[in-house]
Amino acid sequence: MNTPDIILGAKGWRHASWEGAFYPDDLPPEWQLSYYSNEFDSVLVPADYVNSADPASLHAWVEDTREGFTFFLELPVGASNAELDNAKLDNAELDNVLAPLAPRLGGILISELSVPVTSAQVEIIEKAQRYAPVVAPWDALTAAGESLASLQNVGCYWRPEETDLTVCGGGLGIAELTSGVSHDPKALKNILQHCRSLQGATTIGVFFGGDAPRIEEIHNAIMILQLMG
Repeated sequence: MNTPDIILGAKGWRHASWEGAFYPDDLPPEWQLSYYSNEFDSVLVPADYVNSADPASLHAWVEDTREGFTFFLELPVGASNAELDNAKLDNAELDNVLAPLAPRLGGILISELSVPVTSAQVEIIEKAQRYAPVVAPWDALTAAGESLASLQNVGCYWRPEETDLTVCGGGLGIAELTSGVSHDPKALKNILQHCRSLQGATTIGVFFGGDAPRIEEIHNAIMILQLMG
């Protein structure tokens, strides 16, 4: 049985706790992404980053990162019709967000999904899939059941500390680790081994989330993954 490829990184690169610790004191904020991309291979871009970025900024993200660096993008799509109607990102604006990042786009996260899934959400998911694999919360996908029968290629998004998966369909999975939990090397190894054991996924992005992702944990995870071979 083939094991999924694991991609490691953080959720976001703008973290106050990294300034003077991970980032040098004199590093301008606009250089932080370039610095980050020289250290890690991928990033999960939070929805609020997307909300505050115009197309020129999105193009700059690609230009500021090295070849081979990959973006996983959280779309700011609400879990209800009202939220969807009021969100900055609607179906008409998807191309403006996704097209600039297309050369480096590894996956798209729909972090909120209503049950039952709305027709507007289905439309957005289907259009996003033209650019990259799409994932949505595991619990919502499970609860949705037959309402997602036409979207069998949607992968799973979950928090390993809260959800124990055995199958992750859709080809892509995204696991987000919370900064509220300390992950020692043994815990990280267990998480990575579990991700590698999942059926139905060819790639799994493991991202350290929260307001203050721990750089040392990301480095430890990279080292452990290398030792796992």
